[in-house]
Amino acid sequence: MNTIDRRDFLAQSAALMGGSLLPFSTTVRAEPPPEVSKIRLIRDESICFAPQFLSSELLRLEGFTEVEYVRQNYEEFPNPGSSLVANKADMSQDAAISFIPLIDAGKPVVLLSGIHIGCWELFGGVRVRTIGDLKGKRIPIAASGAEEHLVVSSLLAYLGMNPRKDVEFVTIPTFDEQRKAFVAGKVDAIFAFPRNRRNCARKKSDT
Repeated sequence: MNTIDRRDFLAQSAALMGGSLLPFSTTVRAEPPPEVSKIRLIRDESICFAPQFLSSELLRLEGFTEVEYVRQNYEEFPNPGSSLVANKADMSQDAAISFIPLIDAGKPVVLLSGIHIGCWELFGGVRVRTIGDLKGKRIPIAASGAEEHLVVSSLLAYLGMNPRKDVEFVTIPTFDEQRKAFVAGKVDAIFAFPRNRRNCARKKSDT
């Protein structure tokens, strides 16, 4: 027969008595299902969007019977936020700065939660050592209002420059094309991930 000392017995008895006094029902009530059964998320091949793919099973557990991924059309919409406003999807993630112009314009978009900290870097060519050196230079962007356009414009404005006049933003839709233009010296800076540092740094040895 297992034995238990007096101290353990009193501790367990007190825990049981305390639990019986708590004002909780023994019946667990589940939350009602969502008002809609289908939810659409933006699909993007960037690793930043991995949390959205991982969340599909969690969304189904919440009651959504259908989770659809809609490919982001960057040629028509500069960022996922603008796709949400156009009702191309129901939920997505994006850089916080991308939502500021939408909110400022009174668009129907709501920020729910943060995801992770920033992971971009601005790489400069041989003629760029500081943000101030970007004056009069060419900078590639995927589209007007795209994330890199907004971030670089914010950096320039913070230093007292006019993003509309002091630099030339060159529209180059894909990052691969932007990188090639940077390496070839056709643009003077590029907004990229830190993991692209080696490829982007080639410009310094090639020029």
